[in-house]
Amino acid sequence: MLPLKEATSEKHKIAERMPFNVKMFRGQLSKEEYGLYLVQQRELFRTIEAKGTPHSSLNRVSAIDKDLAELPPSDHALLPSTRQYAAYLNKLDYDGTLPHIYLHYLAIMFGVRS
Repeated sequence: MLPLKEATSEKHKIAERMPFNVKMFRGQLSKEEYGLYLVQQRELFRTIEAKGTPHSSLNRVSAIDKDLAELPPSDHALLPSTRQYAAYLNKLDYDGTLPHIYLHYLAIMFGVRS
C-alpha cells in the first residue's frame, strides 16, 4: 500500500493546476473572487464546526468573518455545489466529519509541497 502522499500525488497536482487555485496561490484573486471564495468556505466551516472540531484552535468562522469585513460589501450567494456539500456534511455524525476536517483544516494548511 502506498503512503497517503504518494497515493494522492497525481490528484494533488491536478488540483494545484486548476485556474482558480493558480490565481489564489499567486495572489491574483480579485477582491470579488476572494469574497466569493470566503463565503463558500465560511459555510463549510460553519457546518463542520457546528458538529465540533478536535480542538477549538482549528475553528475558522470568526477569522473568515473578519476577513470578509475588510472587503467591500457584496451580496455573494452560496454556490449550488457549496449548498449540496454542506447538506451532505450535515448528514454525517462527528466521526464521519473527521476526513472533511482533515481536508479543510489540516491538508489545506499543510498542502504546500516540500
